[in-house]
Amino acid sequence: MDDYVTAGNGASLDITNNLSAFVWAKTSDTESLNSALSKYTTTGNDRSWLIRFRESAGSPTKGAVTISDDGTFTAGHLKYYITSIDVVDGNWHYFGFTFSSGVLKLYVDGIQDTAVAKTYDDAITAIYSSLSDVTIGVYDDGLYNFNGTIDEVKIWNRALSPEEITHPTTPDYIAYTTTSPTLQMESTTTLHTHRIWQEM
Repeated sequence: MDDYVTAGNGASLDITNNLSAFVWAKTSDTESLNSALSKYTTTGNDRSWLIRFRESAGSPTKGAVTISDDGTFTAGHLKYYITSIDVVDGNWHYFGFTFSSGVLKLYVDGIQDTAVAKTYDDAITAIYSSLSDVTIGVYDDGLYNFNGTIDEVKIWNRALSPEEITHPTTPDYIAYTTTSPTLQMESTTTLHTHRIWQEM
């Protein structure tokens, strides 16, 4: 199936400075570039950021995060990190990143991955303000559908602390409902949660 969710491109999602984005997902597909959560399109130089389960043919079980500061996929304007930890193994993984003051950190299952491979690690301090929608399970231009199951999706307009990521039960975390997708916001955070069921 090619199910996906489009969350739009509202002002609360056009985050260009501090950002945290996380997703619970599972997949065993090592053939597809599984886009889990992104504000990203491969056409028109309108890339902001993405979270992908499966980096490439060379790292089929790893995850990847990309951030662009000018909308392109061009050296000098990118952070492109690959996990050292497997996330494509048929198990549930809580995968995402924080970005603040030019520093990108990847987390897998609540723990910072300090051994990431940095394909690009340019000195960027902002995220491109693209017109792309935030999408769950696909890029905004319809490419790279996620072949697996996605559960919770969360986005904040600040960098979470390691304690918040390791212990996702603090008051900043608002539980989603199991009956329908929800959108909930706090004064200091932007939080979007969705539940998606997708056939394997």
